[in-house]
Amino acid sequence: MQTSTPIRFGLIGTGGIAFDAHIPAIEAIPDAKVTAVSNRSEAKARCAAERCGLARWFTDNQQVIDHPEVDAVIVCTPPNAHTEWTVKAAQAGKHVLCEKPMARTLAECDTMIEACAKAKVQLMIAEMKRFNPGFRKARQILQDGVIGTPFLARYHNSYFEPHTRQAWWVVPEVSGGGEMMNELTHQGNTLRFFLGEAAAVTCMSNHPQGPPPEDNAAVTLRFQSGALAVVTVSWMTKQYNPTFPAPLEHAWDERIEIIGTDGAIRIETPFTYWKVPIQLQVYTERDLPGFHKGWNLIRCAPTQHYIDQIRHFMRCVRGEEQCEVSGRDGRADLAIVLAAMRAAETGTTVTL
Repeated sequence: MQTSTPIRFGLIGTGGIAFDAHIPAIEAIPDAKVTAVSNRSEAKARCAAERCGLARWFTDNQQVIDHPEVDAVIVCTPPNAHTEWTVKAAQAGKHVLCEKPMARTLAECDTMIEACAKAKVQLMIAEMKRFNPGFRKARQILQDGVIGTPFLARYHNSYFEPHTRQAWWVVPEVSGGGEMMNELTHQGNTLRFFLGEAAAVTCMSNHPQGPPPEDNAAVTLRFQSGALAVVTVSWMTKQYNPTFPAPLEHAWDERIEIIGTDGAIRIETPFTYWKVPIQLQVYTERDLPGFHKGWNLIRCAPTQHYIDQIRHFMRCVRGEEQCEVSGRDGRADLAIVLAAMRAAETGTTVTL
């Protein structure tokens, strides 16, 4: 497929992530276009079609896959349907960008990977944080050895969305779990981006808002490098991040600290859809090119990670780049989540 050839997208599922992220991202890219949408709810499908300027909409996902003007699909369904529609899209020769978490089980991940490999189509998992310019700059700083060898990380991500307790996210047959399945996939992917592959996981969790699954979790990871990370996730905290205040209905708070033998990195991010830069600070014990000894405030470009994610996917479809978040990456992220869930249940350390 030539670079000048537009890529036509079909949306399978038209909920919040489609409206808040994927549709605006595609609208911002001149050679991308939404040509088909589907949802089990006709009202939601019609609303998405009207937003995208389409005269037709579907309640049967297969009609999006079979649509002659669809080159690639974005699977935005709940996780229990990811495998089915990824496999069917692959069998139809359509490339797939699948929302996280990739699936509910590693076996489902393997089925998706195998189907896309057999059909020779792209399979990418929607981990948009990889494309945040601040996160990419932080990774480069780590690779350049500015803070020495990383040995400890702290990662906190929380927000306030009480309606989640009435949503499919608390139905394990649909979501595969609770807040860890919802959010730890992001933290696992980001920490793998920064620190490499994980080797072992421990976890404790609780569920103050109702019966299992969990509302909150504290996870400890040991990486193959020997580095440790403590991750806390919650969907019921009301506190505001003082750096980036957000409305109470979100109360978004994401903070990352990575400590190395010669310094540290601190990251604070705004609510995930805001088009503003993250705050990135670097402490180094040495005078280095581009850094002075002590704390350095690093300028980062405004965030447009959903747009950059789609652009990267399009370049992968065209054979111009290797996929940065492949099905195997999605599987590795899910393996961390499942290990944390098992560790919480058994009170043991789970190796990967």
